[in-house]
Amino acid sequence: MTTQPGTEVSTPSDLEIRFRRTFAAPPQLVADAFTTPELLQRWMGLNFGDWAWASCDIDLRAGGAYRWVWRNAVDGSEMAISGTYLEVVPGERYVATQRYESMPEYPGEMTTTLIFTEDEGQTLMEETVRYASQAERDRDLEHAPSGLEPGYVALDAVLAAEVRAGR
Repeated sequence: MTTQPGTEVSTPSDLEIRFRRTFAAPPQLVADAFTTPELLQRWMGLNFGDWAWASCDIDLRAGGAYRWVWRNAVDGSEMAISGTYLEVVPGERYVATQRYESMPEYPGEMTTTLIFTEDEGQTLMEETVRYASQAERDRDLEHAPSGLEPGYVALDAVLAAEVRAGR
């Protein structure tokens, strides 16, 4: 197990990575920040390097699809993450497939489970990602923890602003 500032990272199996983090907001708001395009793009849509948020489509229902796209300002290429929701329990639990488009180094499909639990006025978010192979899990384990942290810090700010606004 490793810890980024505020985020606990563990490997419960040879095929999984688990991220746990507490957010100072109610579970429904935190869940909305992961599943509502308007909120999601305020934290996950941050520009990084030459990449900027291009689109965010979400059909939030079992069997519904999602697709998030970033575009490179220099060459116009796109990087996308897409998948299908397998289970949706609003504000509590979301299970979805996930794949990186146009990224041959990540050929497999993952399954992501997001769980939001109320904890003394805050929300414990637990995200477990299950990979097709240990090699894919290990590749993500090298980069994902530090790569996610700037987004989670931005999410803290988005949630604080939403709470101040009375949401």
